[in-house]
Amino acid sequence: MELQELITLGVPLPVGAVLYWLHLRLVSAEAKAAEAIKDLAEYKLEVAKEYASIKYLKDVENRLIDVLNRIDDRLNNLGGRVTK
Repeated sequence: MELQELITLGVPLPVGAVLYWLHLRLVSAEAKAAEAIKDLAEYKLEVAKEYASIKYLKDVENRLIDVLNRIDDRLNNLGGRVTK
């Protein structure tokens, strides 16, 4: 092979290899980004479910406190009658 043929073949091959390598990296990065988006969506859904259950728990807590306050009021009223 002559020098000109080596140069003709030698320049495009490394450039092609670099372009192919960049393409593979881009495909890999796109796959990772898609996976991250999917994971984020799942996390958001999980957080939304937990938030709803916390809201429900606070509602139950408030109802229990109301019942306990009513019991306390009844005991106070009963205690006032007994001491009189």
